[in-house]
Amino acid sequence: DKGFMNLSQTEIDERIKYHLSDYMRLYMSSGEDMSLRFNYLYWRMFKILKHLFERITMEFGDSDFEPCDFELSVDRNSNVKPFVVELEEGSVELKGKIDRVDKMDKEGKRYIRIVDYKTGTKTFDLSDVFHGMNMQMLLYLISIWRGGSDFYESITPAGILYFPANLVHCDVGRNESVESKTKKLMARGKMNGMLVFDGDSIEAMDKSKTAIFLPVTFDKKTGEMLHY
Repeated sequence: DKGFMNLSQTEIDERIKYHLSDYMRLYMSSGEDMSLRFNYLYWRMFKILKHLFERITMEFGDSDFEPCDFELSVDRNSNVKPFVVELEEGSVELKGKIDRVDKMDKEGKRYIRIVDYKTGTKTFDLSDVFHGMNMQMLLYLISIWRGGSDFYESITPAGILYFPANLVHCDVGRNESVESKTKKLMARGKMNGMLVFDGDSIEAMDKSKTAIFLPVTFDKKTGEMLHY
């Protein structure tokens, strides 16, 4: 759900610090003997998480989609069965975990999109798919569509998106407004991927039709979708 959008900035900061400290306690040394470099990386990660939270909050604030699953397992023993390719001798199945699954219920349909967080540079190219490469996300979506109907009920695939999970920078004017600066910064973190050509689902992902977060283009005068 979208309950996280009601958190104050203080609550957000406190929760990020809590989980970072908990991770450090479990998997690293104690903070007392950390090097200056580690402390720098710790606070850099705090800034990244805070920035990502702001981006996610802004995006969902303009969307009818909502997150419903995180680290969703695709496996024979999970709620979503793997995609299986039958071969002459045996078979191959795709198993793994999906970073995030978003849904939207509308007019008896449940639209599903999947999101993959990327700390590096990742650009979706359909020509790669035609050559049998970079198909993981599409196969995950097919797995949900074909093997997750009992879990998600009525499924209508809406698309796949790669979410840049890193800090972004942009050039701004000295007297530029905070709102303008924020929009520029968010636009630099635009997701890329592939969306199903369905006006209902795409427009529900971006109700104001600003295309700040999605790999689509709207006509500024008519609001008509020009490119996706």
